[in-house]
Amino acid sequence: MTTPEYRYALVNRPAGYAQVPPGPYRVEPRPVPGQDHYEWARHGIIVYGRELTEKEQGDYELAKLFDGAERASLARKIATTYDPDDTPHILSIAEEDPNAGRQSVAHALRKLFGRRALVGDMDAFARQVLAAMTPPAAPAGPPRPRARSWRSLARCARRGRADA
Repeated sequence: MTTPEYRYALVNRPAGYAQVPPGPYRVEPRPVPGQDHYEWARHGIIVYGRELTEKEQGDYELAKLFDGAERASLARKIATTYDPDDTPHILSIAEEDPNAGRQSVAHALRKLFGRRALVGDMDAFARQVLAAMTPPAAPAGPPRPRARSWRSLARCARRGRADA
């Protein structure tokens, strides 16, 4: 069984004595330019075996990182925070103005976490949240009967058949 890992960006200071919350941790180097979290993880990424409290994240200037399955789970969670009656309106606004949709998702993320929570590419994350809000397509109805030619319809009518 693997233990969960919680990743945080070292935003303003490198890891060191009294610079990060106590406990066993592992430090990863700063992502390369172009990778998720490059802008925020200026001094690398610190990985803990426990989730840090909101106070610890604020006191040590750390930002929670969301990647992969955790990001998809967060997208679904944020999608459920919107009022279902407002969903069609939000989706139509986001379709007309993608920037407004991204800002709405960023606001919901800040509201949910208070402090910084980093999801990497915010545009891609906003699309993921909006996709989770989109209702599933209605199932297809019964198959349509095959179209008949005018001749066959006329033949059925002459014979008095009602299945024309």
